Amino acid sequence: MGKVSSAIINTENVYGDLEVAAKVSGVPVKDVDVDILAVHTKYMIGEGEIQSVEDLSIFDNDEFFLNPELHIEQSYRVRYYDKTVTEKTHLPKIAIASNKTLTKIRAKILADSEVRYTADLADELENAINRTLLKYGFLIGIRSNNLKNEIRRVASLIRVNGALIEDVIFDVAQGIEPLEPIDDAMIYHYKNKVENADDPNSSVLSVVSENETIIEYVKSKPGRNGRNLKGELIAVTEAKNENAVEIKTTEKIRKEEDDKSIRYIAISQGYVSDEGGVYDIKEKLEVNSVNLKTTGSIEAGVDSDVTINVTESDVLKDAIGPGMSIETSTLNVQGSVAEGASIKARSVTIGGLTHAKSAIESVDADIATHLGTLTCSGEAKIDRLEGGSVRARVVNVNVAVGGSITGEEVYINELNSNCTITAAKLVVINQLRGRDNRIIIDIMQTPEYAKNLKIHTDEKQTLDKELRKLKAKLKDKLSLINSNKNSVAYVKKRVEELSATGAEAPAGLLNKLKDYQGLVYEYNTIAKHYRVQKERYDEVIAIIQKMQDMIFDSKVVNKGRWVELNDIKFELIEPRKSICYVTKENELARVITIRHLEIAGEHIYEIKKSNEMPQELL
Repeated sequence: MGKVSSAIINTENVYGDLEVAAKVSGVPVKDVDVDILAVHTKYMIGEGEIQSVEDLSIFDNDEFFLNPELHIEQSYRVRYYDKTVTEKTHLPKIAIASNKTLTKIRAKILADSEVRYTADLADELENAINRTLLKYGFLIGIRSNNLKNEIRRVASLIRVNGALIEDVIFDVAQGIEPLEPIDDAMIYHYKNKVENADDPNSSVLSVVSENETIIEYVKSKPGRNGRNLKGELIAVTEAKNENAVEIKTTEKIRKEEDDKSIRYIAISQGYVSDEGGVYDIKEKLEVNSVNLKTTGSIEAGVDSDVTINVTESDVLKDAIGPGMSIETSTLNVQGSVAEGASIKARSVTIGGLTHAKSAIESVDADIATHLGTLTCSGEAKIDRLEGGSVRARVVNVNVAVGGSITGEEVYINELNSNCTITAAKLVVINQLRGRDNRIIIDIMQTPEYAKNLKIHTDEKQTLDKELRKLKAKLKDKLSLINSNKNSVAYVKKRVEELSATGAEAPAGLLNKLKDYQGLVYEYNTIAKHYRVQKERYDEVIAIIQKMQDMIFDSKVVNKGRWVELNDIKFELIEPRKSICYVTKENELARVITIRHLEIAGEHIYEIKKSNEMPQELL
C-alpha cells in the first residue's frame, strides 16, 4: 500500500483521515482499514477549562453525565493499514444496533465455525466493535464498563468450543434515557365509559359502580433530560399545568388525593349527573321523552340499578322516539315506542303502544298495546296484542288480535283470529272468539330442555356408533376363537400329556396356546367395555324417553267452546312427528292432550279430549 501501509497518526476524524490517507497513497478506500491504538477523552463544563480524563468511570455518575453544560470530546491514536497486504486475525461478523434515542447499544457476534482462539482475539474483537462505534459517531469507552468482560466471555467460548457455535448478544454501553414530563390532565372517566360517546345521537348518561373513580385530575410531573452515547444531551420540555378546574360534588361523591392525582369517587352505584356544574350520583332519571333533540339514546346498562321514567303520555307523541336505543335496569314509559326503537332492560313497563318495527328485550315486561318484537327470559304481560311477537317463559295476554306468542306457559283471556301460539307445557284460553289460530305444543321451546335433549341425543348417536364398532370387533374375535377351538383343545391336551411324562412341551405348542389365551382375553375385555357402554346407552335412551313423555303432560285448555278451523298440533321428539287436530264449530273440549298407545307392537299417538278441568286451573 505504499505510504499508508503502516501509518500511525493522532486524529479526531478517524474515517475522514482514512479517506485522505487512501487518496494520498493512491490506494482504494475499500482496501484501507484502521486499528485504534488509544482513545483520549476530554470534557468541559460550560466555559470552563478543558479537562483530560483517564478514568472514564467519572461519566458513570448520572448527575455528572446529565449536567446540561457538559461537553465531551474524544481524539484517537490510530494505525492505518492495507488490508490486502496485512495479515489479521479472522473475526466473526459483528452487528451493532441502538435504540431510537441512541441511549443503548447492543452487539451481536454471529456464530462462526472458522474463527479460532488466539492470544490477541479479545483485543481484536474490542477493536472491531470500537471501529464500528466510531463509524456511527458514538463515543468509545464511556458507560461501557461491562464491555471487556463480555468480550473475554466470547473469547473463552471460542477457546473452549474451538469455534463460535451460536450467536452471542450483549450490551455495549448504556446512556441515560430521558423521562418525558407528565402534563396535568382532567380525565372524565365516566364519559369515556359511554359507548359511542362521540355520536351526537347518544346521551352522556354514564353508569358507575360503587367506589369507581368518575373524575380524576392528574397532577403534572417534571421530566428528566437524557444523554445519548454520542454525548448529546436529550432535553425534555417542562410539564404543563393548564387543566386544573374546580370540581363541585354532592355528598354522594368523595374526594381522595395523593402526590399523583385528585380522584372523585362514587359512593354508590348509579349514573353521573352534572347539573349546574355540580356532580352527583343518581339512580332515577326523569325525562319527558327520549328522542334526538332531548336526550339522544341512553345506555345506562341492564345491570346498572338505574330506573328511567319517561313521562310523555300524549298518544300523538312518541315517548321514545324513532331509532332511539335505551339500556337500563328498569324502564317505565307512560306513552308509546316509535319505529326502530330498541330497548334492553331487566324490567319494562309501557303504558302506550309499541311500533311494529320496535324491539324490546327484558327479563319481565308489562305492555299495554304491543305490535313490535318482545323477548323476555321471565314473564311477559300484554294487555292487547295486535300482530306483535312475544317470546317469554310465561306469557299473559288479555286480548290477542293476531300475532305470535311463544313460551313455556301461555295464558290468553280473549283469543281472536290469526294468532300463532307455541308453548312447551300449557296453553290456557278463557274465551275463544276467532278462527285460523295455530296452537302448537313443542317442548323444544324450553331452552334448558332443548339444551339437555341435544346433549343426550348427541351422546346417543356417539354411543350407537361405538356399540356397532364394538359389536363388529366381538364378532370377528369370536369367529377366530371358534375356528381355533378344536386345534387349541388338541394342543392343550398334548401339552398336558407331555407334562405328565416330565417332558418339556415344544415352544411352538406353548406359543399357540398363549396366542389363543391372549385372543380370549381381548374378547373378554372388549365384551366388558361393550356391556358398560350398552348400559349407558340404555340409560340415555331412558332419559330421552322420559323427556319425550313430558309432552303427554302438556295441555291445551279452552274454558269455553271451540270455533271451527283452529289448528292444534303436538310435536313429538322421538319419533319426530306432528299429531294434528282441527277444531269444530261449537265443540266442547275443554282440555286437549295427546296420548300414547301400543297396540300389537305398534306405537300409536292420538289426540285426547276431556271436559274435566284441571283443579289448578279452576
